[in-house]
Amino acid sequence: MPHSSGGGSHGGGTHGGSRGGSSTRRSSRYFPGSRRYLRHNRLTGVDDYFYSNTAPQKTGKSIVVVVCVIAAFFLGMFGFGISTAIPRKLNVKYTDSPAIHDDLGIFGNEDELLATLNEYQELTGICTDIYTTYHEYWLDQGHYSLESFSYNTYTDSFSDEQHFVIVYSIPQDEIEDALNGSIRIPDFEWEATQGNETDPIITEEVFEKFAKIVQGELEHDEKPAAAFEAGFEYALENAHAKLDSDSPMKYVNLFGLIVPMLIVGGICFAMVFFVIKAYKRDKNIEYSEVPMDAGETRSSNAPGMQEGIHAVTVNKDGGVVTITKGSGYSGKSVSYDFNDSNVSKKARINGILFMVMFTVIGLVIMAIGIGMTVAKETGLIDPLEADDSGPAIIFFGAVWTIVMLIVLIKAIVRYVKSQKDQDKTVPLTAEYPKAEYPDDDDDFKRKKRQGYE
Repeated sequence: MPHSSGGGSHGGGTHGGSRGGSSTRRSSRYFPGSRRYLRHNRLTGVDDYFYSNTAPQKTGKSIVVVVCVIAAFFLGMFGFGISTAIPRKLNVKYTDSPAIHDDLGIFGNEDELLATLNEYQELTGICTDIYTTYHEYWLDQGHYSLESFSYNTYTDSFSDEQHFVIVYSIPQDEIEDALNGSIRIPDFEWEATQGNETDPIITEEVFEKFAKIVQGELEHDEKPAAAFEAGFEYALENAHAKLDSDSPMKYVNLFGLIVPMLIVGGICFAMVFFVIKAYKRDKNIEYSEVPMDAGETRSSNAPGMQEGIHAVTVNKDGGVVTITKGSGYSGKSVSYDFNDSNVSKKARINGILFMVMFTVIGLVIMAIGIGMTVAKETGLIDPLEADDSGPAIIFFGAVWTIVMLIVLIKAIVRYVKSQKDQDKTVPLTAEYPKAEYPDDDDDFKRKKRQGYE
């Protein structure tokens, strides 16, 4: 859709238009709210313990795929935006020529301005139309501002996005005085509206300079024709710098567009690199929550009084850790499942919902592409206005959807499997066993006496 470029008014200067959980903490020491975990490296056999306030998370293949797809999506979208922002002559979709509709007869000598407008169209493909009117007319039409009237003038007159429309307005009671020269500078307003396809050439910076030139000329008692002629002379010079093949500025502008692309590409590459690195680091790692004192022996001041688990045997058979308590306990064993214990039920469900959302996005992209293609083939849209990118959008949406469906199905299968495996293990919140001190044990009494002697 077209959008406001900006404009100006007498005494008001110029103006621009519109352009379209909690943190994780880990430590080797206990801290309030933490739970104890065992980290096992299947490749090296090394075990170590740590404390964390959240269940440890591993980087799986599904996360790698999702990050790669997201990076490719944003890189593709940004690249597409960069490609459309490169200044180039428009592929003309209209049949009219630049025109000056001076219904009030106050514009002045139009010949030089019209010649410049035609030259500008020949170079850029942008067709400029300029209108004059009085304030009361657009107010009577129900428009709250000249910007609204300018936009409506564009949409009522043109169906493409390649026009540049300017409306110049003064109060009705000042028209006669302006024509006979009684008023040097009438209480004017002017507003411009441009089609989206003109954005790479008529950028915000270009229009800002254009508006300052026009406003300055109008405030210095120049006729509207001469003021806009001065503005379009600058616009023409700027367009030559952007579009001429031998212009150094063309390559400067291109470099300015490529640099952000390189930055975004670097960010996307870093995202993929670090997630793959994390996956390689985690693929041989298994986590399991263990009792607070597992793997530790702590003695009280009194000999023979032991606190915690005296001895621990870890048996990693089939992914299940069996912790057997030694002396000071009844010899019971508690099992903890290594497999998928690092991902909570809530985290898995959130991951599945996340992938469902991205799958729906892929389907929406496909639907948009299909709609564009059907509209073009059936003539629902003017062939001059039809976009040819429908098949490409369908292909992109199909690839996106297939990848996300594969990841989603794998996530659901893992979730179902983890729920079944959970029934085979002792709940992680199970009470830890307490130490027993058999007073009728002669050996225990002997050691106790020796401790006090």
